[in-house]
Amino acid sequence: MSAKKPVMQNRNSIPSCDWPIEQLPGLSQEEQSQLQNYGIKTTGGLVKQGKTPQDRLILANKLQVHLQYVNKWIALADLARVPSVGTQYCGLLLHAGIGSVAQLA
Repeated sequence: MSAKKPVMQNRNSIPSCDWPIEQLPGLSQEEQSQLQNYGIKTTGGLVKQGKTPQDRLILANKLQVHLQYVNKWIALADLARVPSVGTQYCGLLLHAGIGSVAQLA
């Protein structure tokens, strides 16, 4: 029996962080509750639920909020994945005009 070797990921990749949805800046208690009731409990879960523009529109309709809010939340959650950014600096970056990890790179 041979041992399986671990799959090597890109050496340049940075492990992403997953934060509780309560730590994402700019969300009211009501919005946090809405997301949690929908099954979104972490920033990673929010990013997964809003991968495509159509997914974001569906999420906005289910939560009965404007699409603009969902886009903002997903941008914040996306930036929060970067370990050195986290939930502490994602809002600052978004206000500075950086809306995604790709733009940060």
